Amino acid sequence: MASIHNEKCNYITKNKIKIFFDGKPYDAYEGDTVASALLRNNIKLIGRSFKYHRPRGIYTCGIEEPNALVQILNEHNEPNTRATIKKVYDGIKISSQNRWPSLSFDIGSINNILSPIFSAGFYYKTFMGPKGFWKNIYEPLIRRTAGLGKPPKNFRSKSIHQNHNVDILIVGAGLSGLIAARKLIDTDYDVLLVEQDSFLGGILKNSNKVDTIDGQKVTSWITETEKLISESKNIKILKNTLVTTYNFTNHLIALEDKFAGKKIDTNKSELTLHKIRTTNTILANGHIERFISFRNNDLPGVMLASSFEKYIHRYGVVPEKNPIIFTNNSSTISLVKSMVNLNCKPAAYVDSRKSSDIEEEIKD
Repeated sequence: MASIHNEKCNYITKNKIKIFFDGKPYDAYEGDTVASALLRNNIKLIGRSFKYHRPRGIYTCGIEEPNALVQILNEHNEPNTRATIKKVYDGIKISSQNRWPSLSFDIGSINNILSPIFSAGFYYKTFMGPKGFWKNIYEPLIRRTAGLGKPPKNFRSKSIHQNHNVDILIVGAGLSGLIAARKLIDTDYDVLLVEQDSFLGGILKNSNKVDTIDGQKVTSWITETEKLISESKNIKILKNTLVTTYNFTNHLIALEDKFAGKKIDTNKSELTLHKIRTTNTILANGHIERFISFRNNDLPGVMLASSFEKYIHRYGVVPEKNPIIFTNNSSTISLVKSMVNLNCKPAAYVDSRKSSDIEEEIKD
């Protein structure tokens, strides 16, 4: 793993901060997520799985993350937080989950070794007797081991509600969402543009797949577009806001994080719940890469290719200098280019397609 120079990425700042993971201090940058900060410090083991306590690492770079779940100790002891979307700030205290006594030496991992005996019906047959064992031994033990993180403490989260009634709602401020918004600037339509990240651009800032737009460099086009939208009379932008529900008759629910990347002020509301009524909805929320099934694909060191590339361009982190890239499509070409530009050579490039279907630039 390596970090690259700050100007190469599109998201973090140059301001160094200190974070704590399992009690140990690590350096990070403003704009990092928990995941990018840990990868920056070459930490790949993040937690343990629920049942067998198998090692868990960082699998994605977004809301689709299934593995890297952590506990935020200084935010009401918040459990099961996705490391890939939680933004860090100076002094944040993070803990791994579902391990004892430590992450590297977890007694519960013996379950993985004993997994062959946990066959169908094992629990029903085991917990039937002897008489009295359920109430005094089995149930207390199961309740103690259930769940991943520990329950929150002194929970005092504050939230407010806000209602919107607009003509057009655009979900996602990536390339498609920005193009749609530009078409609607200074029109008679009341428009709301919602983006889950703290910046606009989406895929344009996740990879090098697009070089220019309308003859402009991508960064210049995004800056110009955001300026035009912000100055327009009819378009409002909501950042750090995730649309969670699309209900009947264009009623949508979105949740805005008011303290993304900042320490929570307990005297202010942390979240805003946006209730949106709209006449038309434009869904420009992008896509999620589908994983490829193979044995042990849940272990640390396995990452989706698009997420690997996001860490390079968003955060200036190369999760692995010499990875093996396995693919069945052309989307990984930009990842290979990104690594070659950084003088990082993949150990192998495995493509399951026929040779005739693979681009010549990859073969060369």
